[in-house]
Amino acid sequence: MKKTAVFLVILTVAAANGLWGQGGIYLGGKLGFTSPRLNLGNVEQDQDLKFLYGAQAGMKFFNLGVELNYYRTAHNLDPEDLMNFGWKETQLDYHFLGLNGKLFFPLAVFHPYVTAGIGYYMADITDIDKDTSRGFNLGAGMEIHLGSTWAICGEGRYNHVNLVLDEVDTEVRDFTFTGSVHFYF
Repeated sequence: MKKTAVFLVILTVAAANGLWGQGGIYLGGKLGFTSPRLNLGNVEQDQDLKFLYGAQAGMKFFNLGVELNYYRTAHNLDPEDLMNFGWKETQLDYHFLGLNGKLFFPLAVFHPYVTAGIGYYMADITDIDKDTSRGFNLGAGMEIHLGSTWAICGEGRYNHVNLVLDEVDTEVRDFTFTGSVHFYF
């Protein structure tokens, strides 16, 4: 246990000091769009892209990275069958908190990558029901370094989770498209 702790401390210090090229520990904020597809039986969610915002913290070393992500977005539901649900104008509050691994393919200042991870998806339909469940995500992106301290990033990601809302098993397939700024230290 002690050896593992010492190794993790050395790894963190080395990453923070950028000993493996353009890498280290970073913090960032993200903005973007999401388009969750909810399968709620007779109720269909609007299909428009919605604004999302969030934050991330990560560590990048060699061609690998690990990142903690959070984002939030809200959507409206449009009913097809008013007799069963009555969800007209109801807000769906949607949150994600997860951990992702990244594999980078560095090309000078351009660093394309693929990412995969797990996390908790939380959905809250105002005055109806809420649920939290684990799910997975897959994605790809590009990080562009602007010197040794700053980087900008664009990413597309597919998220998948099953939630139970108002006693209905709900499959959520969520596509997110984000841009972010990373500050390395």
